[in-house]
Amino acid sequence: MYADDIALVTETQKALQEALTIIDKVFIQWGMQISIQKTQILCLQSGAQIEDIDDSEQFWLRKQLLDQVNEFNYLNLGSICSADMSMQPEIASRLSRAGGAYHKLSRLKIWKDRNISLKIKMVPYYTRSLFSPLWHTYVWM
Repeated sequence: MYADDIALVTETQKALQEALTIIDKVFIQWGMQISIQKTQILCLQSGAQIEDIDDSEQFWLRKQLLDQVNEFNYLNLGSICSADMSMQPEIASRLSRAGGAYHKLSRLKIWKDRNISLKIKMVPYYTRSLFSPLWHTYVWM
């Protein structure tokens, strides 16, 4: 049995450590286990960086240290959370994906075909290039 995509949100480090311990015990009772290798801790704090985190802010599960990160790519789908709550990594990622989509479209033969109207040519442009940066925005809304 697997449990994916769990986010624990607390106001203090102590509360997060307690929540991790409790949820781990509950999962074990239900025959599940949290993967320590896949678990990442992202502490959100305006202006925070991983270097600013001291030893007292480390998190443990079953006597193993959990990985703390500055950025987290939600499900590898492109939605990026960063420790300093900046939107810059997210914006850069979306612009990069839109540029890649536009580049793929530019290689299509339809752009050079004079028998295809501009209206028809714009359909893949709108669906690929313009909407790529918006893909998965529902995650944050």
